[in-house]
Amino acid sequence: MAKNKIDKDKGYGPNDIIGQTGIEAYAENYLRGQDGVKRIEVDMSGRLTDELSGDPAIPGNDIVLTIDMNLQKIAMESLERNIEEIRNMSLRQKARNMKIDTTSSW
Repeated sequence: MAKNKIDKDKGYGPNDIIGQTGIEAYAENYLRGQDGVKRIEVDMSGRLTDELSGDPAIPGNDIVLTIDMNLQKIAMESLERNIEEIRNMSLRQKARNMKIDTTSSW
């Protein structure tokens, strides 16, 4: 189903900003608030003459994310080591047969 169709079915307007991935997509129903409504009166020139009534917007809920800094450091160091090992393997292979079998960048 097209993205715009899904958004329209969920009651989103064309100018709404929606989390598309990660925690925002996962928790969309929890994070989403409700639009407010303001009924106004304008003159023929479009200038506001009176505020008749309205309902305020209701903000969505907040989510507080935490991260284990030690675990994050270990994960990043492991990723860096593995990427470096893959680079070195690729360079050794290239030096052995003098042809480029693969290419990648980080």
